[in-house]
Amino acid sequence: MENHTLKSLTESIRAELASPVVDLQRIQEKNKLAIDHYSTANDKIQSSLIQAHELQSFYNQIQQSINKIEGYDTQLNHLEALVDELELYVVDIQKSIRPQ
Repeated sequence: MENHTLKSLTESIRAELASPVVDLQRIQEKNKLAIDHYSTANDKIQSSLIQAHELQSFYNQIQQSINKIEGYDTQLNHLEALVDELELYVVDIQKSIRPQ
């Protein structure tokens, strides 16, 4: 919408300048409108860029959390394997102490 309005204003200003009788006040008013529309569009773009940066930071935090969780999961798997090994040693020791 903003882009369409800017384009229309620009075309209107060009048409005014091309006419035999140039109304400078009217052209200045249209020019001011175009500048206002551009400023509003620019503000929206800046706001969107800030939001995109915030979203990227949030995504990075989530990714770091996921990496930590995956690291914890790997450590848990190693610990479970060690516990399994220890259980086998305990069974072996029990068998050697009390032969059946």
